[in-house]
Amino acid sequence: MWPLRTKRHLRYPSVEAWFKGEGLTEGVVKIPDPVERDRRITEYGELRQHLFAKHIKTLSRQERREFKQGTHPSQSHRFADRAEPFVALLREHLADLGFPGKVCLGWYHMDRIVLSADLDEDPGERQRELPWLFRGFEIKYNWPHGGAS
Repeated sequence: MWPLRTKRHLRYPSVEAWFKGEGLTEGVVKIPDPVERDRRITEYGELRQHLFAKHIKTLSRQERREFKQGTHPSQSHRFADRAEPFVALLREHLADLGFPGKVCLGWYHMDRIVLSADLDEDPGERQRELPWLFRGFEIKYNWPHGGAS
């Protein structure tokens, strides 16, 4: 049996790197060719899942166990009380990176909790420095002047 090869799009270290490396200049849903659009949407989803799985491997043994058992605070709205401490941790982390702002819990579809960060300023060229994952939570950003991610 031949060894499995990693799909090319799963070799990228971030979604941003995939966009740049593949020469994608706008959102994948705007690709006019339906076959190409479906292929890119699939790649995008697979890459995000792959990167999230890599992120989970960086968590503590306890946090990895919680994910496996479905009890990590990010995995259900009913764990909001356990998710709340991560708000302050992310706020401190972003401030240390030079991105002060307000952080709160975000109630996301599929019964997930995300961390929502309202930055004090538009990150501009430094946007790529913003983490999209933190301690098992996805982060959704907003900042002044209509920018959002």
